Amino acid sequence: MKIISFFKVSNKDRWLFFEAFLLIAVARIAIRFFSFKKLMTYLGEPQKELPITVLSAEEKRFHLQISRAIKRSARYSFWHTMCYEQALTAKLMLRRRNIDATIYIGMMKNPTKGLEGHAWIRTGNYILTGNHQLEKYTIVGIFS
Repeated sequence: MKIISFFKVSNKDRWLFFEAFLLIAVARIAIRFFSFKKLMTYLGEPQKELPITVLSAEEKRFHLQISRAIKRSARYSFWHTMCYEQALTAKLMLRRRNIDATIYIGMMKNPTKGLEGHAWIRTGNYILTGNHQLEKYTIVGIFS
């Protein structure tokens, strides 16, 4: 059933899915083998936030396609894909297309689990990945 629905999407969506799937694996390997300090140099300039700009309808549609590709790839990867991996994947995909983006790293104190981290990425006025309960997190890092 999943195979049939895969062939119902456009060629562009299929290629974005494969790109995201590959880049999620790259992000996972990078996170596993490199320290956060080392990865920070890739993430962009620390403590620099890009201005919030309104995306055109066409830009928003394209960003939504990338967001969906990352979410689908995360769902079908062979491992549990975390928000940080998804944010790095989005950064890689956007960078390939010369689109600027800001990655946010947030922390929250969970009464049962202790300290919890979360990462999300924004381009323009659109949040591509990690767009859930953002108001609960205190931003501790911004990279553009």
